[in-house]
Amino acid sequence: MSADPTPFRSPNANSTLVYWPCQSMSNEAQVPSYSLYMCGRNNYSTPIGNITCTVSPQTAIYPVKFQSTSGIFSAHEPRTFSPIAVSTIINDSLIGLGGVIAEGQNFQANLVAESVITFAVKSFRLRPYESSPEFLRLYEQMIQGILEYEVCPVDSFHFV
Repeated sequence: MSADPTPFRSPNANSTLVYWPCQSMSNEAQVPSYSLYMCGRNNYSTPIGNITCTVSPQTAIYPVKFQSTSGIFSAHEPRTFSPIAVSTIINDSLIGLGGVIAEGQNFQANLVAESVITFAVKSFRLRPYESSPEFLRLYEQMIQGILEYEVCPVDSFHFV
């Protein structure tokens, strides 16, 4: 990746979420896949532990035309993406995910990790800071949601 390969962490924090993306390229694929590593430190070592996931970009671009009866917005045909452009978009979204995690870190906690823990406690009645497979499912959904949000091209919308 073009991002700094040094993982983000704040070593003096009470609870830290470490994030490290790595790019890998298979011989069959034109678009690289990515491994994401997340690691919980201190208070997060039990509920987060070490998480490794793979992001394999898949692209499908379809021509879409939006119409608004109120005339609030309109959209044009999507641009055609090459594998290099798609790789750049995915790369940028992974950097963005790292930015979200980094900006959420303070001396006491990481707001991304705390959001998942709070949701797990309120929605699934889990005990905070204990190990549960539900935490992995929630991190999976959170990561997927952030990456999907980051790769959606909003520049194709033109407000009237």
